[in-house]
Amino acid sequence: MTPLRCRKPETFTGSNKRESAEEKDELGGVSGSAVREDGQEEKSERVQSSNQRSAAGVVQHLVRGLFGLLAAMACGTLYAVFLSAHHDRRFWFSARQELERELSFQGGSGLYYHFYKQMLAAPSFAEGFYQLLVDNGTVSGQTINSVERFFLYPELILSFIYRVSGGQMFCSLTMSISTFTFLLLWEHAHYVLFVQGLCLLLMDSLDLLPQKKTDHVQKIYLSSLALVYLFHFQNSSLLSSPLLSLLIGFMLARYFQRRMKTGPFVARLLKLLLHLHLVFTCGITFSYSMKKLLPAAGSH
Repeated sequence: MTPLRCRKPETFTGSNKRESAEEKDELGGVSGSAVREDGQEEKSERVQSSNQRSAAGVVQHLVRGLFGLLAAMACGTLYAVFLSAHHDRRFWFSARQELERELSFQGGSGLYYHFYKQMLAAPSFAEGFYQLLVDNGTVSGQTINSVERFFLYPELILSFIYRVSGGQMFCSLTMSISTFTFLLLWEHAHYVLFVQGLCLLLMDSLDLLPQKKTDHVQKIYLSSLALVYLFHFQNSSLLSSPLLSLLIGFMLARYFQRRMKTGPFVARLLKLLLHLHLVFTCGITFSYSMKKLLPAAGSH
């Protein structure tokens, strides 16, 4: 009897030890998994923070570069205006004849001005450039390449910009790019352009602008809105914007009133009031319809 009684507590103590060891192993496994999860979370947070820092750094560099470029362009423009005003006040450049203007330049500036004037006087840019490549009037008895000898690339660039800037295509391209950029970078830009569109409507209604220019500006607005709508991933708020509603109403009213600017004064005044009524009625109806058809557009 005694040996049996002595063996029972040994078995109990052995089982207790095994259970405690298993519990410790389980606790160690749980704590290890918790530590690994915490480590993974810390790593993910570090990766996210590093990505955010890198993105913020890129944005800061872009903003600094943009402001630096704008500052350089502004300083260069102001310096050019200052030199022009200083030269005009000193030599009365604008009041002189063409030959006297060339003589008023000091050093070799008159020669470079002569080449610049020759590029502008040529029938085309290509023909003027060819005349400078085969120049037989600068040096007596010799045919030289004036572009290579006098390094006339600044004069060529300025003459090309002057020729292009005088055309309608350059003005249209500049206005299209500025309007598209303005609408793309600021979500409330269409409200500002709506005010500009109202001024355009009033000037066209009072016959202060040619109809072709008004139609051209309207096409630029519509094309810019269409491109921004695509670049904003089909933002439905642009479809119910005041600018688009005004443009739609303006085009419909002009289609129904083709002879608005004809007739006596009283008739034209009544046509003007009817024209404004049609513009705003069509615009408000279009905006209301878009908000009903696209609920997301009315929530903005």
